[in-house]
Amino acid sequence: MFSLLLRHSGSVNELYHTFRTLCSPSIKKRWEKAYVLVDTAFQHHTEKILPARKEDVVVKPVPKKEWPHALNTFLTAINEPWVCTCDTTCGRDALSGLLDLVQAVQTFPDSVGFRLEGRLGSRGPHLFCWNRAFMIKRGGWPLRSEWPFTDEADRYVWAALPESNKTSIVVNKRPVTPNRSFWYKQKERWVDYFLTFLENRRAINVTGGGKDPLVSVIISAYNEEAHIPWSIASVLYQTMPHFELIIVNDGSTDETVKVIQRYNDPRIKLVSHSTNRGKVHCLNEALAMARGSILFELDADDWLGPEALDWAVTEMKKQQKDVAFLYGDRLFWNEDSYGQLTVRHEQRGKQVWSRRQYMRDLTPIGPRVYRREALDAVGGWPVDAFCDGRLYEDVRIVLHLLKDFRVVYAPGLHYHVRMRANSITNRHKDTFEKWKKWIQEHGD
Repeated sequence: MFSLLLRHSGSVNELYHTFRTLCSPSIKKRWEKAYVLVDTAFQHHTEKILPARKEDVVVKPVPKKEWPHALNTFLTAINEPWVCTCDTTCGRDALSGLLDLVQAVQTFPDSVGFRLEGRLGSRGPHLFCWNRAFMIKRGGWPLRSEWPFTDEADRYVWAALPESNKTSIVVNKRPVTPNRSFWYKQKERWVDYFLTFLENRRAINVTGGGKDPLVSVIISAYNEEAHIPWSIASVLYQTMPHFELIIVNDGSTDETVKVIQRYNDPRIKLVSHSTNRGKVHCLNEALAMARGSILFELDADDWLGPEALDWAVTEMKKQQKDVAFLYGDRLFWNEDSYGQLTVRHEQRGKQVWSRRQYMRDLTPIGPRVYRREALDAVGGWPVDAFCDGRLYEDVRIVLHLLKDFRVVYAPGLHYHVRMRANSITNRHKDTFEKWKKWIQEHGD
């Protein structure tokens, strides 16, 4: 009845016990074929600890960032109508849930997804069961560009399912909870928050009734095919549905435009250019197109928390008309060479009191929320002679606005920054001091 798709990133000892559980008499009669994804570090150990039924077990060493691709490939090789997935670091308790799933599938034949939950001491479900035909029709598990936390792909699919299509099974077990680091727990905290929101969201009217949107989200994109899908998704998942998303493609040479064009949402507006002009030019073009009275700038590799736009509107409405720019708190994530994200630190904003004060620091602040009237009044983002305005536009616009307006810090953690080794900021670290000196010499 079942095939198994297992993911293992724990120790060799845990993998050994997983195989032993698979071969226990009460478990092995429940599954026909098992596919085990292991981190590439384990590929030299698997042959020594394979179970007796190793002809029924396929072990494939795959880097974590490629796990969704591998899962979707295995999905097409399965013949059984149901496929079970789990992270084997949860131990034998998860696999023993196969006994409970048999009865559940027979009792709720209309469900396309099941999850097994431990009643005691469990952070979340450890075993999922999917209707294979449904998963193939859905397109399988989300790729890393669509959902960057590949180890939580099952929970992402589950959260997006309508309640009528899924069934939870609670058993009297105390699942093994892996010993996580502080930063891993910080990651889990945010993922839990987002997936809980996604699971509880309700159907919304995205047309806005023909009225101009209150918020215009603007993105300038250059060769961001690997990251912009999740950036876009984070906007579409907002608790405030009436917005517009303006994306200006700045001469990308990869598949960025094709990726954006896959989204069939009337709120998305794409403008594409064949040559790279620089981010400032793209932002000014988006400003000219925007219909919202509030602009929320989003970098193409960052993403928003689900309440970001509600926070921006609520806080901006509290401010006087001389407040041109609003910013809050940000959560920074490190992306390693394998594409895995780990929490780096949370940055609390500090109030900028004057232009003179900010001229001394010249540090980026965000998220960047603008009052449209103020941007129009100062002529948008300035295009400086230094690098044709291609660098440090986030700092430059704050200086520009502070000539005639105020900027305000409003507490709220709704913006997520992806830190990459090959980002533009990191590639031009040495240039910042030269730009800072240029700004100070020009009195701006």
